[in-house]
Amino acid sequence: MNGAEMQNKKKLKSKEILISNNIDNIYYDIKVVGFVYVEDYNELGKVKGNRNIDPKNISNIKESYKEHGIFSCPIVCKKDNKYMVIDGQTRVEVSTQLGLPIMCLLVEVPDVNKVMIAANANHRNWRPEDYLKHGIEYHKNKDYSYLKSVHDK
Repeated sequence: MNGAEMQNKKKLKSKEILISNNIDNIYYDIKVVGFVYVEDYNELGKVKGNRNIDPKNISNIKESYKEHGIFSCPIVCKKDNKYMVIDGQTRVEVSTQLGLPIMCLLVEVPDVNKVMIAANANHRNWRPEDYLKHGIEYHKNKDYSYLKSVHDK
């Protein structure tokens, strides 16, 4: 066995939690395999052509993690003895900076770049209207209801 084959056979330290009844393809031929609990960030790789990480997002997400923890798992696929981050590279970067392990959704995909573009194109941040709706429905705050009535005029 040559050096490259030995490298590919090297056991990853991350713990995979596989789903025995594989979920059917859910979107763009994505097959959910399970989850992977990553503590060694050297086992994660970046997909070529992914967006640059915005430093403003790093600081915002870092503050949110410190206050609330992580709510959504990055999406990864296994390739060349690495877990390639398809979606959630900023969450992975923040977890790395904070020294926190991270749980990732492990998928199999035929075309990583196609899925990466689709995942990033569907994300949008909350708009002011979203915060108003949340304040009205969740907090039942009359001030938010008033602001909405002013906004709707």
